[in-house]
Amino acid sequence: MNSRLVMKAQALDNAAPDDYWLDGRSLAADDHHGRQCVTNMIASVAAEGKYRLSLQGAELITSRRHFLVQILSEQRDNLGRRAPIVSCGVLSAGNGLARADLEVLAKLRDFSTEIGRTLDAEQVQALASAFAELARKRVLRRAAVVVGTLVAISALLIVVRGEGQNDAVEQTGNRTFAKELR
Repeated sequence: MNSRLVMKAQALDNAAPDDYWLDGRSLAADDHHGRQCVTNMIASVAAEGKYRLSLQGAELITSRRHFLVQILSEQRDNLGRRAPIVSCGVLSAGNGLARADLEVLAKLRDFSTEIGRTLDAEQVQALASAFAELARKRVLRRAAVVVGTLVAISALLIVVRGEGQNDAVEQTGNRTFAKELR
């Protein structure tokens, strides 16, 4: 995946800074610009996107070519809530989506391991299934567009060819009519 991938995890201690990743590297607590970019990307996709999965804290949201994944870690914050981890990035074009889901989930595991978190296996499986379904739908939608385009081109060729034959008939008919007038 050559596209931008961001991640954010809520700190378990409300006094500690949240954990941020941008393109595979951890962002320092004082990197306010980088952290704001991550937050803006997540907020944009969350606001504009369509829910593809929402299952007990696991979410997959897509907006145009972007995705947002939220998964709950097994660890709890100091108020007893399971702490979320969010990942956001660009959906791969074509059939790359099927591979992208595996890569995103692998990077989520890497990120969670780096920050000492454990992902809920049931939620990881639900997200993998949601990505696979999304990839299947995109392939079917592309196939429908290709078939529709081919039908439209065929119809246009039939119309154009039919008009050409009508012109030939008219020309032949006009010659015959002209001969009869003589």
